[in-house]
Amino acid sequence: MTIGKESEDVLGVTFPKDLLFIDLESTGLLSNPDARVIQIAGILLDKHSLDEVDSFQSKVWISKAYWQRATPTALKIHKIPFEELEDQDTWAIVWPKFIKHFKKYKYDVYGQNIYGFDIPMIKRMNQAYHSTYTWSRDKDSGTREIDLWPFFFCSGLLLDHQYARGYASLRGMAKHFHIDIGKKHDALEDCRVTAEILRRVGEIVKMG
Repeated sequence: MTIGKESEDVLGVTFPKDLLFIDLESTGLLSNPDARVIQIAGILLDKHSLDEVDSFQSKVWISKAYWQRATPTALKIHKIPFEELEDQDTWAIVWPKFIKHFKKYKYDVYGQNIYGFDIPMIKRMNQAYHSTYTWSRDKDSGTREIDLWPFFFCSGLLLDHQYARGYASLRGMAKHFHIDIGKKHDALEDCRVTAEILRRVGEIVKMG
């Protein structure tokens, strides 16, 4: 697959940088002070074609004590058993691996509700593990963190689409666009679903 400046710009525009979509699975929401990340994933999209060009996913070890303080609803949502985490690396190892995996790219960070959950949860984990690793930087500008929820919601209101009549959840929007999505949450799959929703919404805005 050839990807680059010769690719047709899908939405009629070129993004300033490649797009790194991120997603987490955890043992609870931010309201649970003992909630911890148990899976992290990211996919990188080419800024011209919006094709996926790279990906990363890993589960994350947590202690039995933190698992026992998990929010039951969170465990039912992602259905990741504790046994799948026991032989995984800790956040102190996984997070630097994630950052280094995408280090060669210049990207901005995207996701659904990353201001309300993913970014604060990453900061919580980095504080707990005294990690200093952060997004890639370049001499021209820093990496931006872009929450797609306001774009999805406002676009839907403007175009009077059903997915914006209420909270624009990832699964609700996937259902609206007839995008196949499993019954359980998976960080890598949710990254891909979010990226596909961006493509679909972008096409509507372009035509509208």
